[in-house]
Amino acid sequence: MCSYRSDCIGASISGYQNVGKSEHFLASSLSSVGPITVAADCSDRGFIWGAMLGDQGYIYMAKDEADTCGLSKFASYPTL
Repeated sequence: MCSYRSDCIGASISGYQNVGKSEHFLASSLSSVGPITVAADCSDRGFIWGAMLGDQGYIYMAKDEADTCGLSKFASYPTL
């Protein structure tokens, strides 16, 4: 069972920082900050996702391919 314990807090998030809306800014933030949260634009009818795709919850996306799925448009990371 999961429960909250205040003595186990490792960090507190104070907010978030949006990443500039280009693959350049996404790559730069990734190399300087670490993992980045992104949202994919899945509105295209050709977009298909299923259990057989991905790698344990992660996906691989092509870089420099016309902003695949709009990932650079919706990227951010937490600030501590």
